[in-house]
Amino acid sequence: MTAPPEDKPASQKLRAAQEGESYKFSSVQIQIPPGLAAEIRNYARGFPSLHWCEAEGGMEDDLHITVKYGIHTNDVAVIRKALATYVGPIKFTFGKVAMFHGPDYEVLYIAVDSPDLVALNQRIADSVEVTDTHPVYIRHATIGYLKQGLGLQYIGEDRFVGMSATVGSVRFSPAVGPDTDLKVTGRDQRGVFAVAQGQPELAEDVELVGLLTGAIEGGNEEIVNRI
Repeated sequence: MTAPPEDKPASQKLRAAQEGESYKFSSVQIQIPPGLAAEIRNYARGFPSLHWCEAEGGMEDDLHITVKYGIHTNDVAVIRKALATYVGPIKFTFGKVAMFHGPDYEVLYIAVDSPDLVALNQRIADSVEVTDTHPVYIRHATIGYLKQGLGLQYIGEDRFVGMSATVGSVRFSPAVGPDTDLKVTGRDQRGVFAVAQGQPELAEDVELVGLLTGAIEGGNEEIVNRI
């Protein structure tokens, strides 16, 4: 299976900047929480150093799962609007270790199962201008980049199977400009705020503000006075 072009956004973006060029597309991703990230790094550190393809970045240092690559805009406001009615958080579960084939390297990754990521990927594709650089959205967490012919021995490793996490934000990485983290515990289609996980008091305050704003805009003085 060929490596998706979104697999190395950070390194390609840096390389483009060093060469005085602009990176082609923006992307949205989720960051793997520290506990799981530590498990991946501990596993990768056990590899022989000569197995890593350092020309392509070697061991992955930005542990993440791409939500959508191929986004045309650099404007975070466009992405914020697309996510305004998305109610998180996002849950994902790890599967076995697998591999993509690059032109002269191999990408070792952990398969990811997540209906939430599938839905969010589709929402972004439907909401903003994108170029689909790969026909199928393959959820994965990259471990690193190996020299050609060395990945086969690692395929099928199951130490990560069943490990899961829930995150409440995504990271927008524009082709040009700094990254921005965006919360995904927003309003649903009815305008009701989702409860921010671990912050019930804050969520209640935000919901109250939303109700008040709607009442004012709708001219409902009774509700405004009651609030």
